[in-house]
Amino acid sequence: MKLLSSEHRGEALCLVLLLATAVALLVGAAALPEPMFDPLGPAGLPRYIAYLLLALLAVRIVLLFRENANIRNAKTSEDRDLLGAEERGISRADNVDTPQIVRFLAVSVITLAYLVALTVGGLPFVWLTLVFLVALGAAMSEFTPRKMFSVAAIAVIMSFALTYIFTDVFSVVLPE
Repeated sequence: MKLLSSEHRGEALCLVLLLATAVALLVGAAALPEPMFDPLGPAGLPRYIAYLLLALLAVRIVLLFRENANIRNAKTSEDRDLLGAEERGISRADNVDTPQIVRFLAVSVITLAYLVALTVGGLPFVWLTLVFLVALGAAMSEFTPRKMFSVAAIAVIMSFALTYIFTDVFSVVLPE
């Protein structure tokens, strides 16, 4: 008997990676110094994020095994279709993973390029983040004028808002 169906193996791998991230956050938070002025100290936020991530992971794992049990108990292929592809006119046999893999690779390359550009420096944070968000939005959505306008608007607002929050609220020195 299989523990997980083939439809859920990729998600299970992502959940394992998220679990490792939560554990790394907890270990890293434990290594931070004791609080001096603030009752939470520097470890408070990472610890709470790790707890929230673990709680959400627990909920998703329970639902994942419940969905897997429903798939095993299904009588017909229509009952096994969790995403309702048949109702939307998409046949279940069609493999649509190739465009998503290309998008994943594009998002990965764009993010790595952004991190390298931040590390190297020379460009102001606000403009670098603006270009990053536009490129990321373009890679993750369809190339229609309406969506590209929305992506550009969100990128402009987010890059200036992040710059303001980091510099004026959190007093973080950003790359220039």
